[in-house]
Amino acid sequence: MDYEALLGVGHGYTVASLKVSRDSWLAGKTLKEARLRQEGVVVLGIYRRTKKGETIYLGAPGPDTVIREGDELVVYGHEETIANLSERLKGVKGDLDHIKMVEAHIARKKEEEAKELIS
Repeated sequence: MDYEALLGVGHGYTVASLKVSRDSWLAGKTLKEARLRQEGVVVLGIYRRTKKGETIYLGAPGPDTVIREGDELVVYGHEETIANLSERLKGVKGDLDHIKMVEAHIARKKEEEAKELIS
């Protein structure tokens, strides 16, 4: 199966890996609290180090999964949103960036729907 074509990679969307740092906006939040789907971002899985130093993969994590410092998130979404997310820091600025990216996602979806109606 051609996953790049299936996921629309190259049409503004991408699959990426994000390392969660201590000062990341995501650190310490559950997936539900992070509300990434509102931005059009789907967490496909999480690579996590165990206390024994092993790396495990949590596929299709649920809303109650806590994002930890050091986790590596495998995400799918719009390139601009993922780039913003990878640099987003904790605090008010991070919260404002989230709101900005939610608005951008809504505008992008409306534009895609309009294009579909025209064609």
